[in-house]
Amino acid sequence: MKKLFLGIKGHIVCLNKQTGRELWRKKLRSSNLTNMVFDGDSLHAYCRGHIFSLNPNTGDILWENELHGLGYGYCMIASEDSNNKSQAVSAAQAQQATAGLITASSAGAAASS
Repeated sequence: MKKLFLGIKGHIVCLNKQTGRELWRKKLRSSNLTNMVFDGDSLHAYCRGHIFSLNPNTGDILWENELHGLGYGYCMIASEDSNNKSQAVSAAQAQQATAGLITASSAGAAASS
């Protein structure tokens, strides 16, 4: 079975890629942006200043690092596995698009005030 992982609103959601059925869901932290990288035997996710390692089959948190002193900004994740290069680029592009939407939304709200 192939899995599809979604990072959304502080959650990681695992779906069956063929049926779309939800297999598991794990709340990490409250945040709009949750990005991740899958390296075959573990899933790494960043959310609101914390990095997590999860079991991709169950969603159980294997470890968490609070990344003390680094704040809550955007984070790109990569692994030494060369197959993740395209995932890192996709994550960076998604983060840039999200930042642009947030900025545009804020500017639009300020202009209508």
